[in-house]
Amino acid sequence: MQHKNTLLPWITPETEYRKSHLVSLMQYSLSLAEAKAVTGLMYLASLQYEADPNRIVFSSNLKEVSKVTGVTYHYDSLRAVLAGLRGKEVTLNYIAKHEKHSRERSMNIIAETDIGKHDGMDFTYQFPETIRQQLLEPDYFTLIRLMTVLELSSKYSFAIYEYCKSYIGVGVTEVRTIEGWRGFLCLGNEYPVFAELERNVFKKAKDEINGNPNIEIEVDYRKIREGKRIGALQFTVKLKARQLPSGGTNSDEQGKIVDSLLGLLPEKVQTDKNRDLLARYLEHTTTHYCVANIQYTYEQCKQDKAFSSYLAKALQDDWGHELRKRRETDEQYRSLKGGHPRIGDLDPVADQVYGQAFAMATETRRQEIRQEMDRKVLTGTIRKNLPLATKTRQAMQHLGVWL
Repeated sequence: MQHKNTLLPWITPETEYRKSHLVSLMQYSLSLAEAKAVTGLMYLASLQYEADPNRIVFSSNLKEVSKVTGVTYHYDSLRAVLAGLRGKEVTLNYIAKHEKHSRERSMNIIAETDIGKHDGMDFTYQFPETIRQQLLEPDYFTLIRLMTVLELSSKYSFAIYEYCKSYIGVGVTEVRTIEGWRGFLCLGNEYPVFAELERNVFKKAKDEINGNPNIEIEVDYRKIREGKRIGALQFTVKLKARQLPSGGTNSDEQGKIVDSLLGLLPEKVQTDKNRDLLARYLEHTTTHYCVANIQYTYEQCKQDKAFSSYLAKALQDDWGHELRKRRETDEQYRSLKGGHPRIGDLDPVADQVYGQAFAMATETRRQEIRQEMDRKVLTGTIRKNLPLATKTRQAMQHLGVWL
């Protein structure tokens, strides 16, 4: 592969590289330069590995690494970064970073390097086998998007972005003490005064995450007092533009919500008549009201041909009110205790998120998801008449993928 004469493909929302989940190979103890370097090197290696799956030694140069990461590396600085990475372990499972499961580790992030003596020269590098295997067949280790590598200027923003994104199905993270946050983010003695800690870590991460158009989540946090001092902190998290509001929207937003609700119906009954029906009820109820009655119709209606008339009656008399209460209770419980939402619950926002992840997966991974979906439909675990997007999301969750 000729590097010097090749213009690197840049990453856009449409072409974002499907291996972006490998950003999770950063450790929260890494410096920002180290985190960005290993991310960029894995991206460059994955392009070479895709062209030659037998390749073990990868090559690049300073200009490429600087362009991918947005950091201007020089010979001495990159050499120091690579040397540091060779001596640091990596946590592969992003859930393990939250101290909930056992950690899966490789010996180090970078196995071998041979960097040239001048800034313009190519250099070679290798990854341990456990990491190299993920270049073509990655698992869902994190949800950080590779597009954010250039924009984020704090390693704590990376860490908080990844941490909060894993709670998108819950809406709120667990409560951590300030000392717990210090250990989690590997802060050491940095920012000993809380006002400095908040300004340089939590508020900076919040502003960077919320202000970055390439990041799909919006976060906030609440401070919890212990006497006169701040003793703990908790983040809330939701999707940005894709979050379905429950009311008070303009006509364009209302139309998008109606389209999302219509997409929850069996494909054969996604008609203009049912769209008008949902639009009428959305004018004086909420999104949650409509979703609960749609789900109730799936659970109670035994004949596909009767789905539309059954739904109309359910919406009229709010047959799904008990189901709506159960869903709200589940959501509150998850906010307090953590955990995942029920796979069988309808969730138009989750369908969109999982649809994007499915599109970025390798063909092998997509085939595995399709086969799981077929098995679950055959056994009745996944309803046959659900729209494809919902069945795909539920199949992924049955495989243990929680986004």
